[in-house]
Amino acid sequence: MTYVVRLPEVLRWSDFVKTEGKQRDPHDKQEIVALTRFRFTFPNEGFRPVTDAGKRKLVFTDKFKLTIRPVAKVWKGLDVTDSTSDAILAHEQIHYLFGFVTARALMNELLSLQVANDRLLKQHMGSALDLHLITRAKALNENYDDDTEHGHNATLQRKWQAAMKDCLADPDATYLMGQPL
Repeated sequence: MTYVVRLPEVLRWSDFVKTEGKQRDPHDKQEIVALTRFRFTFPNEGFRPVTDAGKRKLVFTDKFKLTIRPVAKVWKGLDVTDSTSDAILAHEQIHYLFGFVTARALMNELLSLQVANDRLLKQHMGSALDLHLITRAKALNENYDDDTEHGHNATLQRKWQAAMKDCLADPDATYLMGQPL
C-alpha cells in the first residue's frame, strides 16, 4: 500500500514561482537562482489506533495519503530553455524528493509503532513527524547543497542522483548517502 504521494511526480519549471531577485540559501546564505523545498499534508482521517497484543498501534486505510508538494522559486532572469537550466532543474528535483523519501520513512516508522497507550501514540506520532519531515529533511538539504556546491560539482551531483534513484527504488530505505531519512 502506498501512503505517500508527491504532486507532481517530477518538477517542471512551471511548478516554480518566478521571483524578482535571486534567492539566498537559508543554510549558507549563498546567492542561488532557484530554491526548492516541500510542504506536506498529513490527513486527519484515514487512520485509527487499535489494540494488538496489548499494545496500541496505528492502522491506515487505503484512503490515507500523506501528500508532498513543492515550494519552489526561480529567479525570473533564468533562461529555462537554456541547457544549463536542465542541470539546475535536476538539482532542484533532488531537494523536492527529500520530502518524499523522508515522508516514506515516517510512514514506515508509524506503521511499526507499538506503544502502551493513546497518549504515547500521539506523542510518538508528533515526534516522528518532526524528526523525519523537518529535522532529517533539513539535514539532507543542507548536506546535499554543501556536497554538490549547489549543483556546481557535477561529479557529486551525479553521485547524489544515483543514490536517490536507489533510495526511490527501495520502499523500506532508511538512509540516503549515509544519512538517516
